[in-house]
Amino acid sequence: MDLVLINPALFKPEEYKERFDRFLSWVKRGNMYVYPYEPPLGLASIAAVLKEKGYKVELIDQQGLHIGQEELVKMIVKLQPKIIGLTAMTSTFPVARKLGEILKKELPNSLIIAGGVHPTVCPEDTLMGSYFDVIFRGEAEATLPQFMATFPDGGWQNTPGIGYKANNKVVLTNMPTLIKDLNNLPQLDYTSFPLDNYVEYNKSLRGIKGISMLVSRGCPYQCSFCAVKATMGRGWRCRSPEAIVEEIKFLHDNYGIEGIWFKDSILNMDKKWFQQFCNKLLEAELPISWQFNTRVDLLDAESLTLAKKAGLVQVDLGIESGSARTLARLKKKTTVQDIISGVSLAKKFVKVSGFFMIGCPGETMEDIEMTFDLAKSLELDSCSWSIYNPLPGSELYEEYIMENPKLASEVEKTHFSHVDTSVCQIPVEILNAKYKEINSYFADIKE
Repeated sequence: MDLVLINPALFKPEEYKERFDRFLSWVKRGNMYVYPYEPPLGLASIAAVLKEKGYKVELIDQQGLHIGQEELVKMIVKLQPKIIGLTAMTSTFPVARKLGEILKKELPNSLIIAGGVHPTVCPEDTLMGSYFDVIFRGEAEATLPQFMATFPDGGWQNTPGIGYKANNKVVLTNMPTLIKDLNNLPQLDYTSFPLDNYVEYNKSLRGIKGISMLVSRGCPYQCSFCAVKATMGRGWRCRSPEAIVEEIKFLHDNYGIEGIWFKDSILNMDKKWFQQFCNKLLEAELPISWQFNTRVDLLDAESLTLAKKAGLVQVDLGIESGSARTLARLKKKTTVQDIISGVSLAKKFVKVSGFFMIGCPGETMEDIEMTFDLAKSLELDSCSWSIYNPLPGSELYEEYIMENPKLASEVEKTHFSHVDTSVCQIPVEILNAKYKEINSYFADIKE
């Protein structure tokens, strides 16, 4: 086996079951953080690229398979891979780091590499505090094939976007250029992860056989809490409408998919592109329902009318806060009135969900109550609440670490539904309690 790719699970199998049972009412009302369960689309893209080039690649989705650490390690050892690759967000980095330590002992001759958001934005910390041999920054579809080609003869050190240790120091090569044309990437390898498990999860929540897709990268906006610019750049890149519709047709014809949930930060960044996509969907006459994420100030009646005809059933809006002071600190470049107007427009066409965040730097309980009150007044179909977590690579994170250098390690211990450290003016116990109160309120609303 040339390479085994691993998608580590944030929780143990028994924890996933317990959380699903405990927070089911929250999840059904839109909370996407208490039970994180999304297919490893990035790894599936990498797997497709490498398989196309003839490499023997296996993707083991620990999260999707609901397997524990012991079973996962046994599966990897049995394959005896030359290279083991782990992906890591900041929240899953402690799990990936522990796995790296175990696998280095079990398979000392295997090279252990890591990629994803956390290694990209924190390369030195990732390498020096772990058993990883090499880390990959940025889009690995472009650099991992080059690394694999030069790995046998030892020339891999010149691969762009990698980091490794030499003489107890971290060596970082130049960041690779971003992939300009996403159409050059092959279709995701949907056989590489347990697609049926994710489809079944979507069906239990939405009553429809659905799966997630990610078709664009990058964002020109400068929200201070977001790290997308550090991982995918400021320029918005997207696959062609034709290629996306072709893939949706493939999913419908081969897996009976009835719904697509686009996970792109902003799918309608380019109005002309978005309308072309809707028209292509209409031409294909596919019985597909779909959803997308966007900003409140990027909605227009013409596009929504067309999208609804093409099967759009829901829009998810990045609202974040009902406090003008917090919106300014987050650099959302939107006002409370923008939010009210955007939601009002969208509700004329489809269901509307909103993303909200509490506990942002500098927030008081008054700010949180303003957000709570706004959310109630909007009468959304669903909403997803998180507690602010300083994400490495974001502007607010840099401010946070500059002010609290000793608390950098605390970031790894948080997930967006619970925090151990408050970065606002509210004590952590009260902040966590307020989060429960808000979610419980919306979970009790009858549809």
